[in-house]
Parts: sequence; structure tokens; C-alpha cells
Amino acid sequence: MTQTTNEAKAKSDANQLLQDWCKEDAAAIEQMTLEKKLNPDQVKKLRVEKANKQASRVQALLMLAEPLVMVLANQAGSLRGADKDAAVKQVAELLKTMPEDDREQHIRRIAKAAQTELATLRALAKPAKKGKKDDDDGDAEGERITGGWINNHLIELVFDPMKVKTWFAVRYPDGRVDQHVEKVNIEGRTLRPIWPNSILTKNGVRMPSEIYDKPLSEKELMTITRSHINKYFDFGGNDFFEQLAPQFVPFTYFADAFMDLCGNDSPG
Repeated sequence: MTQTTNEAKAKSDANQLLQDWCKEDAAAIEQMTLEKKLNPDQVKKLRVEKANKQASRVQALLMLAEPLVMVLANQAGSLRGADKDAAVKQVAELLKTMPEDDREQHIRRIAKAAQTELATLRALAKPAKKGKKDDDDGDAEGERITGGWINNHLIELVFDPMKVKTWFAVRYPDGRVDQHVEKVNIEGRTLRPIWPNSILTKNGVRMPSEIYDKPLSEKELMTITRSHINKYFDFGGNDFFEQLAPQFVPFTYFADAFMDLCGNDSPG
């Protein structure tokens, strides 16, 4: 068993593991620089080696990682009563998002891990038929999504860790902004936020909890984003990519507005 496997078992919080690796590497580089009196070029080479090693360790962990739906199923299998019912429902919601062939291929193993009847899980995971009306408000459950740019509606997922609850923050086509929205109706579709799962509750992905009253400047946003990325990854002295990486975060907000990145007249 490799050291990476042991580390993964010892620490289930991947975010903390990445931060620890960065701190360990930074301390090791500082110590070697002082002891061996490394020049700037040698330090840069050492940082590249450390960054490549970190990337290899991350890749090894990803190869060992279970799919999210299986992780949630195993969690559900360890619960009882109402907690188990809620956890199985989360598993079913995730199964609904999978292609039918993939869902059928894995559902038996998932049901066994969740310690629930296969027929029960199949019924819960069956996608709702489009256009079906369960009540006067359309689909009583609705589509569970993380957000997106939908028919000129900017929909963002909001998570309150104190209440363990998800909402939407929505900017409507007329410019109106609202937060703590439990559902959005767009052209016959009822959209609801995904259920809080372990990825959110354990800070695997940090989501905003509310709309910030004071808008930040572009420079402030880039500084915060760069600082956050540096907590988890050492760019090995590659200044270009260290400056470029934070730009991808705001780009995701308007990427859907472009058909491609290069344009029709550009190669590739």
C-alpha cells in the first residue's frame, strides 16, 4: 500500500490534505534553501519538482477515489431511520442526473452499498416525465440543479452552513436580483436547488451563503481568488499560470455566451 493511500485513509478531508502538502513543501523548500544556500534558479527548479510531485499525488488519490454517488450510498448505508431515508433520497437525486445506461449499470451496486431495496431505489431514481403535472404548481419536486444561465436568468447556488440549507440567488432578465429563492419557474420548468450533500456540508466545495452588499473590484476579486488557489496548489514558480489560473473562475460566469474560444476565423 502506497503512502498516498495511507494518507487518503488518514485524512478524508481532501481540502485540508492539499493545504498540508503545500505547507510541507514550502517549509521543505525554505529549509533546503537555507541549508544548501540555493540560488534563485535552484529554488525555482526545486519548486517545480515539488509541484510535479504534488500533481502526481493528487492523480493517485483521484485514481483511488470512489464516484460521488457511491460515497453517498456508503454514507446512507451507515444511517438509520429518517436520516437514512433522506440520504437515500440524495443518492436517488444524483442517479437521476446519470444517463439511463450508466444508471442501470451501477444501480445494483449502489443499492447494496446504501442497504436499500433495489426496487425502492429504482422508483426514487426514475426521472420525472417532461410535461407531467403533479399539482397546480407543476412538478411538485422539480428539477434539482446547481444553477446556470437559463433563458437570461442567472441562477447561483447559495448554501447556509448554519441552517444546512440550499437556496438560489437569481438575477432575472429585467435586472431584478433576489436571494434565498427556493424555486424558479422558467417556461414551464420548475427549478430547485440541489439538496445539501457531504460535498457542501464538509466544505469540499465552498458555496456563497448570501449576496455581498458591497461589490468588489476586479482587482480585489482576482487577489482573493489567487490567494484561495495558492492554498491548495503550488505553481512551482510558473508565474504565467499562477496569473492565468484565477482568470478561469470569473470566465465560468459568461463562458456560455461563446460558441468557442478562438472564433470561427482562428485555427482550432
